[in-house]
Amino acid sequence: MINNIKKEQIEELLTYDEVKDRFKIAKVTLREWVRKGKLPVVYLGSRTVRFRPSDVHKFIEQGLEQKK
Repeated sequence: MINNIKKEQIEELLTYDEVKDRFKIAKVTLREWVRKGKLPVVYLGSRTVRFRPSDVHKFIEQGLEQKK
């Protein structure tokens, strides 16, 4: 399955700090969203967590739509 994915289709994965800085979200808030299963993550090993930028954008957009 992964062999069929083209390199340009793979997103750069972000760390907690990169998401925090890029989207101006507190790290504690990110951890809470992950703990509650609200924000999807990619696990690299048992403890290393990364985020897809598209998942973060989608999550934020959904939250903004709910406030309308």
